[in-house]
Amino acid sequence: MSADQPEVAGHLGRWRAPLLIAVLAVGMVLRAGVVSHHVALDYDEGRYLDNAVNLMKGRGLATNYTSHFFRQAAPLHPEDISSPVYPYLLAATFSVTGPDPRAAQLLSLLAGSLVIALTFHLGCRLFDERTALLAAVLVALNPDFVILSSWSMTEMLYGAILLG
Repeated sequence: MSADQPEVAGHLGRWRAPLLIAVLAVGMVLRAGVVSHHVALDYDEGRYLDNAVNLMKGRGLATNYTSHFFRQAAPLHPEDISSPVYPYLLAATFSVTGPDPRAAQLLSLLAGSLVIALTFHLGCRLFDERTALLAAVLVALNPDFVILSSWSMTEMLYGAILLG
């Protein structure tokens, strides 16, 4: 802002971009740190990954993933409890990367980071830049959002879709 223009309440001025970049960077570092420590697959993660691999093999939405708690794998059966969009996205990703759980976690990490930016954008539209920045900081530091961004599941992706 120049000296002849009055400061608008709630406007961050020239600090908007650096502050938002800092919040995004902190959020991404936190999420990446959790991803690097997430090694055991959750039951739902295993089902989504299994569905994606079976889609790639032409078997459709099918799974035989039961849980890491069970010793024997169940026979292949049609998937009847998961939304179909996410396994198709994972299958497309796996067609480039190969069936790697880390690739699926990277999708969640990116979606979780996108949620931070989209929260800021929505906050600017509904309120002002300072309120939007506070909301983005809360999302970036929210432990549940950080953890969900490390799982190969739908929550962060759908959150980003809803905010976008």
